[in-house]
Amino acid sequence: MLVMLVPIPFSASATGSSTTLMSKYFCHHADPDGQARVGVLFTAARWTGEPVNAEPGKCSEISWHDLSDLPADIVSYIRAGLLAYTRNDAFSLDGWPALA
Repeated sequence: MLVMLVPIPFSASATGSSTTLMSKYFCHHADPDGQARVGVLFTAARWTGEPVNAEPGKCSEISWHDLSDLPADIVSYIRAGLLAYTRNDAFSLDGWPALA
């Protein structure tokens, strides 16, 4: 399976394509400085148009990657969410201390 790494809030304007998205996976992330955020990953069953990076100031690149060969510099909570997707988990944690 290939995935496209796209910042969803900007997906239509950033990619020049129209998609039908379904919210599928959530990742609760903690930055090293203590800031928390929730990453929401979506699946797209279909889309129209050819994706392009129409907002390079907000997105470094848009590219297709095999889930078994993600880029080394991918944001950690995106990686955690995608790996949760491969396990069919709906939720994952990233950056939180392990529970004893």
